[in-house]
Amino acid sequence: MSGGTGQGLVVSTLHPVGTEQAGSSLDDSRNPEVVRLLEGLESDASQHEAVDHPYLRVLATGSLDNPRGALQDFARAYAGYNTWFPRFLEALESRLPRSLSSVLEANRAEEIGRYSEPTLCELENAGLRREWVDGIPHPELFGRFQQSLGVDPDSPVVPSSPVAR
Repeated sequence: MSGGTGQGLVVSTLHPVGTEQAGSSLDDSRNPEVVRLLEGLESDASQHEAVDHPYLRVLATGSLDNPRGALQDFARAYAGYNTWFPRFLEALESRLPRSLSSVLEANRAEEIGRYSEPTLCELENAGLRREWVDGIPHPELFGRFQQSLGVDPDSPVVPSSPVAR
């Protein structure tokens, strides 16, 4: 996958066929249609400006004057996505042919806090204990993230923020 800071993002999120993280339902569906769908989604996502956003590049390099303020901006701006993502996922799933219904299974499981063992190990390798995330839905984890930064969940994104571009 080409791109900047988002390299591997789609792969680790969608767990495509043939990866260790693929769910068992995907292991059985080496259907060319599934593979094409995943490859297309990965290609589209890797080219999206959100994956290689200038703000995320600067955040990833740690070269911000005020990293805490930057994370607070991110926590405000990302809140809408966090809130609506489960609905987007449902809408996408409802439009998939039955033969592709399992494609988003791993993503759906993670949204409600069910992580694969490889994902939990990856988080532990990054310094996050599994009990901090396992069994906890993403919206709750995101709320904890906001709270740890002192961000009011209802606070607006500041228009001059680099996130608001």
